[in-house]
Amino acid sequence: MQLAGPLLSMLITTGRLQMAQDLLRELEASTATDDDEVLHAAGQSFQGYIKLLQGNSGAAQVHFLAAESVLQKPAMDTSVLHPTLSAFYCRFLIETGAIDQAIERGLQTERWREQGSWQVTCDSPTLQASDAMQLGHALIEAGRFAEARQRLEFQVELLQQSNEWLYLPNSFIARARYHLAMKEREAAFADLHRAQHLGKLCDAKLSRAEALILFAEYHASISNRAYADAFLEEARTNEGLENVGLLQSKFEAIENLIEATEPRDGPSLGDE
Repeated sequence: MQLAGPLLSMLITTGRLQMAQDLLRELEASTATDDDEVLHAAGQSFQGYIKLLQGNSGAAQVHFLAAESVLQKPAMDTSVLHPTLSAFYCRFLIETGAIDQAIERGLQTERWREQGSWQVTCDSPTLQASDAMQLGHALIEAGRFAEARQRLEFQVELLQQSNEWLYLPNSFIARARYHLAMKEREAAFADLHRAQHLGKLCDAKLSRAEALILFAEYHASISNRAYADAFLEEARTNEGLENVGLLQSKFEAIENLIEATEPRDGPSLGDE
């Protein structure tokens, strides 16, 4: 059970959603008679995140609300043996447009750590970085850039210090969002190139696709249609992501954005 959580995270990060679901089913079967509420809440969070990635936000919400019914308890009667997972729920809230709720939930997790609440009895640098990453993302969406930068710089440094290379691509992508929002093109592109490079080395397929999506969005936003098309096509041709419905929806949204742009010449890909 202690190995299952990290393994599930690795399977999801590398795009192996079906394998993650199969593992979750095995775990649910083996823990069906277990009365550990936190363990079951963690399972619900994983199920919710997988459903979100598959593009089924309705089913994802059901799982996340089941997890939140446990995580929002003021105290636990038994020892907490498993970590809680706030970042997945915050990502769900961001993807469904509930930005204010995502910020409040992220800030609540920070308060839990400051207060030493039961929800963070089992913690790790990866969990802390993931929470800071999603809070930073939500703060960018709300235009609270100074607060966002603080969290995003922190989560990059934390993962680098911990040598968590598999999760660093997402970390760089999150910081790139900030740089793009601040019109810091060179810094954003540097982070996105780091994300792509590490994503390829670590087989972090979802991260590589997300980085390419941001490249495509940027070029579409400046009417650089040829290069927007090129980055979108590269993202689409990543093998093993056909069942990631969330990405497919983003591909369609960017395609619509590209179609609405006026084509113009732009810098070569080598200059990017």
